[in-house]
Amino acid sequence: MTIHLLLVSSDDDATQLLEGMLAAEGFTFSHADCRRALAYARDTETQVILIDTPLRGGDGLELCRELRDITDAPIVLIGSDGREADIVRAFELGADDYVLRPLRSRELAARVRALLRRSNGVPDGRLRLGDLEANLDERRVYRHGQLVELSPIEFRLLVCLLREAGRVVSHRKLMAQVWGGQYVDCRHYLRLYIGYLRSKLEDDPRNPKLILNEWGIGYRLVAPTSSAPHASSPTSKPRLAVKGLTDTPHRGVQPGTGVTDTKLRYAMRSPHRRRPHSRRRPLNRGPRRSP
Repeated sequence: MTIHLLLVSSDDDATQLLEGMLAAEGFTFSHADCRRALAYARDTETQVILIDTPLRGGDGLELCRELRDITDAPIVLIGSDGREADIVRAFELGADDYVLRPLRSRELAARVRALLRRSNGVPDGRLRLGDLEANLDERRVYRHGQLVELSPIEFRLLVCLLREAGRVVSHRKLMAQVWGGQYVDCRHYLRLYIGYLRSKLEDDPRNPKLILNEWGIGYRLVAPTSSAPHASSPTSKPRLAVKGLTDTPHRGVQPGTGVTDTKLRYAMRSPHRRRPHSRRRPLNRGPRRSP
């Protein structure tokens, strides 16, 4: 499987040197400057990011911090400054490795492959959880072996959850990785698209078993059950069989029954209980006539 890298650089000579090294080691790569790096990392499935510092029009360390907010891909900084303070700060801001010039192609390739082994293993372009599978190269998702049509945003959101399968992913992290750091407080977008995903992936979207909500924290993706596609919905709660009552919900309805409080009390009243009737007053028919 070919490993695809994102190369962030603003120096033409250094870029050509790095591209020659990467191609010789069998890597494929894309190039972006400091301004386009964030959008490219957010919209594509980049496996490793190389940042060649210094950058014109931006700070390589600050870019490293912003990239770490939106992607889990390993980040390698390349620099000529070997001061301990700068190297430590790079690691604190999210870098996974720091390589000093002069560069050696075999060493750089070995570092990249080692990072991939430690992070997600040598990738085959697929993320799997039970009968749920996402093909990152083709940008397709399958459930029960059947293709599930997802929008680009839905696909990115699902991939973020798949990469952290079984663990809670915070609202802020999901917002940053899918929409960008400037939207971390717009949680209504997240709730809306989680609903879209559940409608396409869950057997019963009203009773989710795949994408779970951790109140006040975020969402967690768990292994789906092996139920067949289009499985019947869970058995509903038993309803009170009261003759003459409708299921139209309105205020005062008994939960899960469609029966209102007033109608329920009336239906359950003892049939032997009768309301007292007022005694009828005799009609005044006047004096009886003698025969």
